[in-house]
Amino acid sequence: MSRLRIHFSILALAAGLVGCAEPFASRDEVQFTVLEERAACFAPFPTTCYQVIWPGESESKFFSAEIEGFTFEPGVRQHIRVERRRINNPPADGSSYHYRLIRVILRLEVGSATATN
Repeated sequence: MSRLRIHFSILALAAGLVGCAEPFASRDEVQFTVLEERAACFAPFPTTCYQVIWPGESESKFFSAEIEGFTFEPGVRQHIRVERRRINNPPADGSSYHYRLIRVILRLEVGSATATN
């Protein structure tokens, strides 16, 4: 009887700890520009990546993570604000961040002078 009670207590404790575990370590908001074309990249396998320009930088960098709520549009450059959350124990072949679109700040159709916000 007491062994059964101990096993049940351990299971209840483990279930409580798993249920309360927060998958994200921290969160912040960042802005960057998503260029109008994707590019072939390797992350960690051949795929296509966004090309983004981070604030304070002049050259684009590959960005392989998905952005929840964001719709890429070929031919449209978009400056966006996203919520960035650091993932606890990320997969070895994945991003250590989860990104969620907060809003599109500026849309610019490349090849035209049309900008919307």
